[in-house]
Amino acid sequence: MKMDYYSISKCRLLLAGLFLLTLPGNLKAQDSRERNYMYPALNPIHEPKPLVTGWATQRVTEKFNRGLTAIQTDSRTVYLSWRLLAEDAPQTSFNIYREEKGKKGTRINKMPQATTTDFKDQLPGKITGVSYYVIPVIAGKEQKPSEKVSVVLSQEFKNYRSIKLQGDYKPQRIALAIDKDVPGCRNWIFWDADKVRESIVSPGYENSMWDRFNVSKLSIVKYKGDTLETKILGSVIMMADLQGDWREELITILPGELRIYATTIPAKDRRVCLMQDPFYRAEIVHRSMGYEQSPVTSYYLGE
Repeated sequence: MKMDYYSISKCRLLLAGLFLLTLPGNLKAQDSRERNYMYPALNPIHEPKPLVTGWATQRVTEKFNRGLTAIQTDSRTVYLSWRLLAEDAPQTSFNIYREEKGKKGTRINKMPQATTTDFKDQLPGKITGVSYYVIPVIAGKEQKPSEKVSVVLSQEFKNYRSIKLQGDYKPQRIALAIDKDVPGCRNWIFWDADKVRESIVSPGYENSMWDRFNVSKLSIVKYKGDTLETKILGSVIMMADLQGDWREELITILPGELRIYATTIPAKDRRVCLMQDPFYRAEIVHRSMGYEQSPVTSYYLGE
C-alpha cells in the first residue's frame, strides 16, 4: 500500500503517543519523540532538571586593543586606521601621534579625530622610519595610549601584511559559490567607505563552482562599477574585520605565506569593531571551517 507523507506523519504521531502511554511513569531526560527526524516535539516531556547556578551575569568578552595599522601608500604618505571599541564613550575622539627614533612623540592632528578612526599622515623631510600611536580623548582629557606600530619607508608600497609559515605549505582545495550577476565574483567584502559590499573578482572563474586555489591575481570592484583594488595575490580563505577600523580585511594564502590585505580608502564614518559582535565572531569561526563565505553581523550594517 502506498502512503503519502501526511499519512506517514499521522502514523508516527500515533506510535509516539502509544509509546508514551506504556511508560511506567519515570520520565526520561530526552523525550523519545525528539529522536524522530523532522518531527517537532512542541511540548516535550522531560524529567525535572535541577536549577543551574553559577553562570556569568553578563557576557564574558575578549579584551581588544586598538588594532592600529599603518600602511605606506606612496613615498611620503602613511595611512593609519584603528578600532572604535564597544566600550568607548559616544563622545570619544582621538589624537594621533608620530614618533621618530630617539625623539618624543608629537601630535600630528590639529583637532581630535571624532568622525572616523583613520588618518593620512604626510611625512616631512627625509624621515625613513616612524612609529605611531593614538590616544582616546574624552571631555578634552587624553586617556590611555594605544599600542605603537612602526613603519619603515620603502620604494615598494604594500597594502598587506605578510605572515610567513614554518614550511613551504601549499593550499589544497575549497568550494566557492559564484555570483552569476558579477562575472568572476568569488565573494563580497566591506572595503570602501559606503554601506554596500564590494565584489572579490577572479578573472577566468565566471562559470565554475569549484576552485583549486590556483588564482594568481584578484581584484576588488564595485558592483557594476569601478575597480578599487588590483594585484591581490593568493587564494581567498577569509574576509574579516581583523584590524584597523570596521572595514574588513581580505586574507589570502600562497605557498608558505599568509597575507592580510587592508583598504587604504579614507573612511566616511566610524563604527564599532565588528569582531566585538558575538554573532559576527561566530560567523568567522563557522566560515573558517572550509566553506568560505562573507560573515554577517547581528545588526544591520549594509548590503
